[in-house]
Amino acid sequence: MPQYIGSTSEGGGTSDTSDTSGNGSYSGRPTTTYDPTAQLNAFYAQQQAAAEEAARRQAEILQQQYERQKAAEAEARAKQEAAALAGYNSLLDAAKGSYDSALALREEGYNKATGDVNSATERAMQQAYIANQMQNRNLGQQLAAMGRSGGASESTMLGLANEYGNARGELDRSRNDQLATLAAQLAEGKASDLDAYNQAKAAYDKDYQDRLADLAAASLDRLLNYDNTYTSGLTQIEQNKAQTLAQIQAAQNQALMEAQQALAEQQAAALYRAYGGGGTSEGSLTTQPAASNNEQNDNTAAQIRAAAAARARYEAIKDEQAEERLTGIAQGTEMAPKNSQNPLLNWSPKSFPGLTIQ
Repeated sequence: MPQYIGSTSEGGGTSDTSDTSGNGSYSGRPTTTYDPTAQLNAFYAQQQAAAEEAARRQAEILQQQYERQKAAEAEARAKQEAAALAGYNSLLDAAKGSYDSALALREEGYNKATGDVNSATERAMQQAYIANQMQNRNLGQQLAAMGRSGGASESTMLGLANEYGNARGELDRSRNDQLATLAAQLAEGKASDLDAYNQAKAAYDKDYQDRLADLAAASLDRLLNYDNTYTSGLTQIEQNKAQTLAQIQAAQNQALMEAQQALAEQQAAALYRAYGGGGTSEGSLTTQPAASNNEQNDNTAAQIRAAAAARARYEAIKDEQAEERLTGIAQGTEMAPKNSQNPLLNWSPKSFPGLTIQ
């Protein structure tokens, strides 16, 4: 707070310093009644702190939103991947079930076919045995009817036995050939079923991996979008904060300049009043004539007093006008802050209780 030589009264007014040199000179200086600099600085410091806090809170809210988006994205992706895995496993189970069913049907068909072959072969062998026994019996009866005793010759019996053995051998070979064919058909069928199952499984594997890749790509795109939104939001918050702080700083500088200008004008008016108060008002200088009481000195003193009085009246009016410029409110009207989109930037002394410039 600037100070001036001289004293200040309790009521906020100023008093002069008396002449001590005896030659009519004045060495006193009135002091300002109030300097709003400290209060202005404190007020705008509060506004700057509020702007900083608002920006911090906005950044915090933006970060919370960003974290919620990432968490929601991770949860959604996990659900989508779980659904894809469930679908994949369902397809695999269906394919495995079809494969197992096909194998079971093939085994059942093979077993039935081999049973039929074995049964047919056993019946054929039984028929061959019966035929052989019938031949042996008929041969004996035929020989007896022909009057031959002693039965058939050894060579004849051996021929019948060989014929029967050959028949059984042929039946065994036929059965083995059929069984081999059935076994080959079974193996070929099993291989075909397994190949179909593996192809289906490979297709399902590819579809599943493609689905996972699509989900990952889509999730990455959304995450990148969230990142860009978060980064651009932080940048915008910083830009807005910088702009607000610049506006506050500009308003503070303007308010301080206007306050100091008004204060200087009031001090100048006080000086003029102190020097040119007509010689009768409190705080004014009473100019005594010099030792030589000639007419020229009297005229000079009168001119000085008249000029000082006129200057004081002029500065008083100027003082009122300066206060009007500082507050934005005409003298004699209701004192209230300006109404604008940002009233914090439209400072006036009347906006603050206790802040008065006398």
